[in-house]
Amino acid sequence: MMPQTPTIKDFAVKTSINPACAGSVFLETSECKIVCEIEGPSISGAKNVQSIQVRIEDTTVDKIIEQTLGDDDFEKDKELKVKRVELEQVLTSITENLVRMEEYPNMELAITFKIFENRMNIKQYLALALSMALVHSGIQTNTIMVP
Repeated sequence: MMPQTPTIKDFAVKTSINPACAGSVFLETSECKIVCEIEGPSISGAKNVQSIQVRIEDTTVDKIIEQTLGDDDFEKDKELKVKRVELEQVLTSITENLVRMEEYPNMELAITFKIFENRMNIKQYLALALSMALVHSGIQTNTIMVP
């Protein structure tokens, strides 16, 4: 029996959630609620330097988790921060593969994710929200992700 690829079912998308951003998307599924905001591309001060910054903001979910951690749980707190950094690195790599980097030689791009609800591994949902926000911002991409 072949393993099944996870599918995204019953989702809703809203764009332009934050008009101050070049692109913004709210993605809601039965498993999660995510906002992805894109700022840029803006021109970097350095020649031929490309900068992509991905940040996952503290959310209600994180705050609830942090409140349940006692003083003895310093290691767990540290693990959460490490996992967030690892996920930010994965999302940076996905962005580098999605964006037509050759079109933006001096680009600075800031991407912020806000996770409001999460019931499972959400990498695929973050990648989908990222792809939609890039399209919404008008940034040229090599491909788009579809559910």
